[in-house]
Amino acid sequence: MKRKFTILMLVMVLLIPSVLFADIDTLWTKTYDVDNGVGYSLVEVADGGYLIVGYHDYVSGPYVIRTDINGDTIWTRNYEFFGEADGVDVISVSDGNYVITGYKIYANDDIILMKIDDMSDTIWTRIYDFGGEDLAHAVCQARDGGYIIAGQTTSFDAIGFDVFLVKTDSIGEVQGTYLYKSDGMYEAAYGVDTTSDGGYIVACQSDSASLLRFDSEGNLLWKLNGSNTSFYAVKTLVGGDFVALGTSSGSLKISLVNDNGYAYNSRNYGPSGYCTIGYALDVTSDGGYILGGLVTDNVLNDRVYIVRVNENLSLLWKRIYGSQDDWDESGVLSIKETSDGDYIAVGYKHENGDDNIWLLKLGEVQDIVSGDSTNIPNNYLTLTSYPNPFNSATEIKYYLPANENIKLGIYNLLGRKIKTLYNGTQAAGYHKINWNAKYLPSGIYFCRLSTGDESKVIRMTLLK
Repeated sequence: MKRKFTILMLVMVLLIPSVLFADIDTLWTKTYDVDNGVGYSLVEVADGGYLIVGYHDYVSGPYVIRTDINGDTIWTRNYEFFGEADGVDVISVSDGNYVITGYKIYANDDIILMKIDDMSDTIWTRIYDFGGEDLAHAVCQARDGGYIIAGQTTSFDAIGFDVFLVKTDSIGEVQGTYLYKSDGMYEAAYGVDTTSDGGYIVACQSDSASLLRFDSEGNLLWKLNGSNTSFYAVKTLVGGDFVALGTSSGSLKISLVNDNGYAYNSRNYGPSGYCTIGYALDVTSDGGYILGGLVTDNVLNDRVYIVRVNENLSLLWKRIYGSQDDWDESGVLSIKETSDGDYIAVGYKHENGDDNIWLLKLGEVQDIVSGDSTNIPNNYLTLTSYPNPFNSATEIKYYLPANENIKLGIYNLLGRKIKTLYNGTQAAGYHKINWNAKYLPSGIYFCRLSTGDESKVIRMTLLK
């Protein structure tokens, strides 16, 4: 059984020269030979390895693979439920464990939320049955330590699917459910993140909206109209704006949106004549973005599509993986920047008659990105840190092209400022500040440098 995505779309394809297809500049790839499997989501763990969640046929629950830093399998686990079940998203949570969401397929679909540790042991499991078909597509940790699940449901409307959010406490007990519906027959939430005020931003497919902004009580504050656009991933940026990724009129679309619901910058990417969809999104340490998804070619075969853009959404490089002469399909459903500055992606690759879970590690495409941004002097604001990853202390360096009133701060994954490093006027030129994080837990932190006209953000990894 081939079940990759619960997404409805109209595909228009033309004959395109096969020269557009080329191999990605990979550092390594791993294929996990399972029966008709897909890797939906992954996280990097503390030792540099990866936790992958997905499904494959002939198992009855979410399928999880734990690998080392080179992608070699340490353990696999099938979490059994009555009937078939998919794992579709995994996140690292504040206590160092992992939360997985998915859905159980038996009679009506039911949402699954479960917490596991790094040794594959289950801490708790919850199954939510609201009466109809209930599916989960994404999860994030709320600011109160609970969780918000994004998906779709027919439980409150017999006509079709509606956008559905489930809010739980820290042990998965339901605290509330939130619904968004319009006149469409098929509507779904595919991505969710917390906002700076404790609310939620939701990426969705709907006739009337592509982004939904809720407050912490589940009240809808605003919606970004669909306009032939569906978003499948969204992240809250340091400063409170949002970045969303999806598809629009057959092209991959990425948008920057402020907290009033205004899309102030959008770009479309994809070869002309193909249907191109963006599913996977991460914010890179230089403030740019790495994007992953797929293109569908003239014989309706999927191919991996990876795009790297800067903070202004301008193209740095892009790659398509596969050949039009090759019937072996592939796609990327999750992509992350790794602690060593490279990228890790997971999805599927069709080989020998089956879809297999597929993991690839890739670096920057140096023949496309020219020059070394650390070769100053220049006329641009820059921000770096070394070492990164670091243990306890790191040195933050930055360059000011003119005398500036600056703010330099450290933020955690939830966007909370945890340290002000500098707030005041500094002269043009090079500056450096040491940041000691010995009292903070291991994890991802962001350093933001702001002037009156622009800002830079880098990601730093604390490993103890």
